[in-house]
Amino acid sequence: MSGKLSNIYAKSLIMIAEDKGDEPDNYLKALKQVDGLLSEEWMKQFLAMPNISVSQKSDIIQEMVDNFKLNTVLGNFLIFLLNNGRINIFGNIVKSFENYCDDLYGRVSGIAISAVELAEKERKGVKEALSSITGKKVDLNYKIDEDIWGGIVIYAGNIVYDGSVRHIVAKLRQEFGLIN
Repeated sequence: MSGKLSNIYAKSLIMIAEDKGDEPDNYLKALKQVDGLLSEEWMKQFLAMPNISVSQKSDIIQEMVDNFKLNTVLGNFLIFLLNNGRINIFGNIVKSFENYCDDLYGRVSGIAISAVELAEKERKGVKEALSSITGKKVDLNYKIDEDIWGGIVIYAGNIVYDGSVRHIVAKLRQEFGLIN
């Protein structure tokens, strides 16, 4: 249910941004900033406290809106979510909004995981290969995970490419019936 609701809220925000002649990417940047704060454990606990009124929580959210200098639409949206008991799905809304922006701007975001740091030339090659597969502009974050042993694992949009040595060894074990 929260996935569908998040998509509805995100799509509504996209439509509002476009109707106002604003760039949805500007909204996305602001939404990610707010999500960073709302994802903090102390903020989650504060928002979940039943002994603090919605009005008091709303005052804190309004201070946050003022400090981040959010536009009126996003400020009102946050207050709306809080007043309707939906602030807890804000992170999902941001993810849905980002997916809509990626579709709108013809890009795909993802993460590339390798066992060692990739050289700039290798990073460029990965982005170019993924771009030719998806037909979109690719924005990748890079992460190191020695547990994959070697190779690369890429999560981009709905694509998962697992070229890790660990995955290849697991497939070989399965093929030869060596799985425990």
